[in-house]
Amino acid sequence: MPIEKLETVDAFIVFDLADAPESVGMVRSARKILPGGASDLARSMTYAFATFEMRRSGASAGINAVDDERADAVDKFAS
Repeated sequence: MPIEKLETVDAFIVFDLADAPESVGMVRSARKILPGGASDLARSMTYAFATFEMRRSGASAGINAVDDERADAVDKFAS
């Protein structure tokens, strides 16, 4: 399961299936988001798509930031 670490902010994106045509998932932000938990969320999204025979991969992202730094971290993540 590929994990892409971002360089501009303390964040990462997990893609369950690297060769899927598209990946969909959620972004979470907290003091410390662990890649293992994000991987589990990405996998559960993949299973949900498979239930409906949708060819998509689950994904999940984590932004590690404390409250007073969160807005700036989210801006950097989104750009």
